[in-house]
Amino acid sequence: MSDSDWSTDSEAESDSEVPLDLTAPKAIKLEVPVFDAKFHPEECLVVAGDLEGRIQAWRIDEECSEAPKTHISVKAHADSIRGLCFAPSGKKLFSIGSDKQLLISDVETSSPILALQDAFDDAPYCISSTHEHIIATGDEAGVVRLFDIRKKNPIDELLIDDGRCEDTIKDVQMSEDGKYLIAISDDGTVSAYNCKRHMFLMESESMGTDLCSIATVKGETKTLVTTSSGQIQVYNYKGWGHPSDIIPGQGFHKNTNAKLT
Repeated sequence: MSDSDWSTDSEAESDSEVPLDLTAPKAIKLEVPVFDAKFHPEECLVVAGDLEGRIQAWRIDEECSEAPKTHISVKAHADSIRGLCFAPSGKKLFSIGSDKQLLISDVETSSPILALQDAFDDAPYCISSTHEHIIATGDEAGVVRLFDIRKKNPIDELLIDDGRCEDTIKDVQMSEDGKYLIAISDDGTVSAYNCKRHMFLMESESMGTDLCSIATVKGETKTLVTTSSGQIQVYNYKGWGHPSDIIPGQGFHKNTNAKLT
């Protein structure tokens, strides 16, 4: 790769010295396909939303000796769940569905805390949050929104961008400090926003391929974007106009990625 900041010999040596734990929990068998799944930020808990609108969560045995135990199984949305994420504390779960509802649920009891019906004009596709009360979403019409659930009317309070992107917003990711938001679209562009000022910052040139998912690594100095062509684009954080590196693909579609910590 051309970007020397992306990989160093010292980091490679350090990584090789860390023993790998290959112990895996027992598989969770599902009857209905899942659209999104997330790990709890503090506990050995994984949650998933399926195509019938059901949220399910399982507690995982840390020793991986027992099958995961069902913690939550509730019909939460009228139609398929498109995305879900935990609040940083892990006490609340945010979910969106093709029923155009934004739902905030209590993780311990699975009870709804707040349900915003018709929160979207078009079906939402992705969701992200690094704040207890601020939620970012992207929808099928290319609209990026911020919701502040402390507000009296959270649906309209923080609309950021009403269609700058020309296609479905495939993924959004909020920075750890809640200041920046990155959105990627099927039109092949990466867009950046300042959440605290509610303003658009910049948009990349189209990369000529559908963009699929986002992950930030190396202390939020690098952003990885997967593509339908199989490539992984590497962007310098706050330098989203053009990738600093491109990792060649293996010729297959990369729907999503995840950072291992």
